[in-house]
Amino acid sequence: MLDKALSSIKESLSYDGFDLLAAERDGGLIDVMIVAGPAACVDCLAPKPVLEEMIAAALHDNGIKYSEIRLTLPVHF
Repeated sequence: MLDKALSSIKESLSYDGFDLLAAERDGGLIDVMIVAGPAACVDCLAPKPVLEEMIAAALHDNGIKYSEIRLTLPVHF
């Protein structure tokens, strides 16, 4: 269900050379990692607060309850 909820964000990121990995953890934690591919467009990635809002909205819209979103971006961002 998590993959389905985040599929449009993942698809959008893939156009710019990124992948999105997500997992649900105990206690309502959602771990999200954005990984840069070799041809990733560094300037194309939205700021972390914007990405967090997009992820939160997608989870909410799909009825996924969570206590926290932990977003990890590629190191050079």
